Amino acid sequence: MAQNSFQLKGGVVTSIILELNENNLEAFTAFLQQKIHQAPQFFANSPILLDIQNLEDVHTDLSLYINQCRDLGLQPIGFKGDCSEAHKNSIAAMGLSLLNNNATRGGNALPDVTAPVAPAPEIRTVIEQRVETVIQEKLVQRPSKIVRSPVRSGQQVYAQGADLIILSSVNEGAEVIADGNVHIYGALRGRALAGVQGDRSAQIFCQSMEAELVSIAGDFMLHDSIDQALHKTAVRVELREETLQLTSL
Repeated sequence: MAQNSFQLKGGVVTSIILELNENNLEAFTAFLQQKIHQAPQFFANSPILLDIQNLEDVHTDLSLYINQCRDLGLQPIGFKGDCSEAHKNSIAAMGLSLLNNNATRGGNALPDVTAPVAPAPEIRTVIEQRVETVIQEKLVQRPSKIVRSPVRSGQQVYAQGADLIILSSVNEGAEVIADGNVHIYGALRGRALAGVQGDRSAQIFCQSMEAELVSIAGDFMLHDSIDQALHKTAVRVELREETLQLTSL
């Protein structure tokens, strides 16, 4: 049987989402330069989406921001959010994608439907049967993906719909991703992302915190922002009050 020349496969790609709330290219450039200086290896050639949901200035030249991202070593892949027709045309002209928000806002009014005239009721004897539904609550255990060998630089490990357990270390430049929790029984020197499908209760545990980046449900913290007192110690990462919190184990 001949092998297909092409295959479509699903995958997970970590991308940066940057909210563009005002037309201020100078401030935008300064902000990016500061972040890139904090973690140059993380941002080098990283894919980036510009979120223009809150950008009200329809005269903003979006191509200037795309060019600035490229000049700083980032790789723009598109835009995100509802936007004006002018911005949609500009994005299409640049050959980039536009990802709309999944949430709907309002809707069209329902059409006026005239109810049909009901026929005269027919008298019949009905025997009522009551059916009781009993809902039994069960504890559903999330499966785990276990990796026994070190995750080396350039590798990406993803636990879809599961927790991820790394029995060794995660090296610099490596990336471990899970829809659930991430457990690392060695040193975390690369990037760890938990709850990537939006589970804000997910957590990250590691025996030695040396991470380039940690993230839960899209909220992330870079290496330079991590308390140095926690460096090379056992740490738990969780979301509390919309903020990443790192505590010693």
